[in-house]
Amino acid sequence: MNDDYVTTKDCEKHQKATMDLLKEINNRLFRDNGKKSYQTIQNEHGLFIKVQLWILSVIGTALIVTMISLILGVFEFVYMGGK
Repeated sequence: MNDDYVTTKDCEKHQKATMDLLKEINNRLFRDNGKKSYQTIQNEHGLFIKVQLWILSVIGTALIVTMISLILGVFEFVYMGGK
């Protein structure tokens, strides 16, 4: 008889070994010795910078729109007689 078949026990053993290896890789990439890895810290800083940039863009756009409306209001008041 030939042993060319895979049993459920073999699959479970192989799956456990694979999952343990994936867990170890995950811990090394994202939690090195209980501390955040450099990759995770860098990702968090990048996200923080993106949020700051978005907020500053919204504020800048609001300021530009306000300045344009004030300039147009002054222009209308001075040249159109404020009617």
